[in-house]
Amino acid sequence: MPAMAMRIDLSDVRRFERDLGALYKNALPYAVVDANNGIAFDMRGSWNGRLRNSFTLRNRFTERSIRVDKASIADSRAIVGSVAPYMKTQEFGAKEKKKGRYGVAIPTNEARVSKDHKKLVRKHYQVQNITILRNGRLQRGPNARKHRNRVAIAQAAAAPAGKRFAFLDFGVRRGIFEVRGSSSKGGRRVGKHRIRMVQDLSHAMVDIPKRPTLAPTVQRGLHRGPSIYVKALQRQIDRQRLFKTRH
Repeated sequence: MPAMAMRIDLSDVRRFERDLGALYKNALPYAVVDANNGIAFDMRGSWNGRLRNSFTLRNRFTERSIRVDKASIADSRAIVGSVAPYMKTQEFGAKEKKKGRYGVAIPTNEARVSKDHKKLVRKHYQVQNITILRNGRLQRGPNARKHRNRVAIAQAAAAPAGKRFAFLDFGVRRGIFEVRGSSSKGGRRVGKHRIRMVQDLSHAMVDIPKRPTLAPTVQRGLHRGPSIYVKALQRQIDRQRLFKTRH
């Protein structure tokens, strides 16, 4: 043996190489799947929180519409989205055009709980729950609109309580009105009755403003994403006991 020799132990280097291989083949793919699913479910929770703060939700349908398609080893993409068709309109806004002869039905404050524009529309004032009696033969001419209104009010007044609605056209403004007795408070007096608009049909097209909840949720997810990836990778390293110091 030489008088002077150096012994090199490569066992740690070889273990490090093996751990790197295991990291690439086993730990990293599972960490990516774990992290993507974690981000998706984190976004779903954040999105639902924004929905509760931004909208008046009648029930949990909108919250339950937020779904997650989980990632897997075969497909590492995790997708979060809503199956409710109206969420796209809320996110990006839209233009709604009339579907019939008259304008787009817009609930008025009179139709809402506590007459507050932020509150829900009362069920019996929702347009799909309102029945309008059809007028019979009506006169034509310069006073035809006034005549149609008088006939519609009279027919509505004779209807059972809770169903006294009439379509009235006052030129610039038209819509569905509730007809009440003259002793009732509020509304507009017409002859022996008082009327109040519950659905405004004055506009052929209305702009639905965008109220984004997904975009800020995505921004939050991008901010939280790196830390979620780091934690997911560390879990896989610990689970597979990689890069442990041997004594």
